[in-house]
Amino acid sequence: MLPTAKRSIQKNCTDCHGPEGLVLNFADDGGPEYYGTIASDNPWEFVHKARFGQPGVADMPALIDLGFTDQEYIDLLAYAQTLPTSSPVAEGGRLYDNWIAAIGAEDMTTDQPLWLTQTTNTRTGNDTWRCKECHGWDYKGVEGRYGSGSHLTGFPGVISSAGKTSEELMAAMKTGDHDFSSYLNDDQLKSLVAFMQQVEDMAPYINDDKTVNGDAENGKVLYESNCLACHAEDGKALDFDDGEGVEFVGTVSADNPWEVLNKIQNGQPGEVMTAGRHMTWSIQDLLDILSYIQTLPIE
Repeated sequence: MLPTAKRSIQKNCTDCHGPEGLVLNFADDGGPEYYGTIASDNPWEFVHKARFGQPGVADMPALIDLGFTDQEYIDLLAYAQTLPTSSPVAEGGRLYDNWIAAIGAEDMTTDQPLWLTQTTNTRTGNDTWRCKECHGWDYKGVEGRYGSGSHLTGFPGVISSAGKTSEELMAAMKTGDHDFSSYLNDDQLKSLVAFMQQVEDMAPYINDDKTVNGDAENGKVLYESNCLACHAEDGKALDFDDGEGVEFVGTVSADNPWEVLNKIQNGQPGEVMTAGRHMTWSIQDLLDILSYIQTLPIE
């Protein structure tokens, strides 16, 4: 029975949920909830949504309209319950981006203690606790894009972490002023470790002048198949600027393609956004999407 259910998922579900059901996290990273999580934790909810669809999501098929039998729902549920319920690297990527938003934590009222050891970056509060603010979107810290400008702190990157053991990295995140164990549990810290151990040099993908080594034409096809629903055809459906300006997906990709590539791969902290690393896309496909996004309006 399960092979039939697997084919049903491949035909009806993988475009949004991915082959492992890990593309969309319906909760925050304080307690992730994926396709397989719902199937295991609340099979009644899973079957209901499979039959009738998800409220407010027109693109999700109601399988009752496709003539599924009761046995096919049972098989679909049985297969979904075999899928993973965690995605350590993608979760770690979202935590690296902004763990406060990722786990739904309260805003920090003080600066990260190590912030006091530098004077070049004048940001305060939540920003001082974000891993990316010290170690950079290119993961090179002072040796990379954050080696100058307003983001300069002088701290090293995490790219060298790929050669360290999990135990060494866990110890580093539980030591002295870099101790995050009061805010993140062991599973979340392990996700950060998993993410750090796989980061790589972005130089082959993104050039110093911020251009991307991708094919915008292929990227347009992929964008329209997955990203357009939230960002719109022109990328202006969502404005990420919290001030008086505008910051569309095209704006961010033009200014900081390293950040956008991280989000395309892992998703947006605290939001239901596709984690591209769990789609059937290659790293080249992700670069193609980023190349296309750079053609969208910036204002």
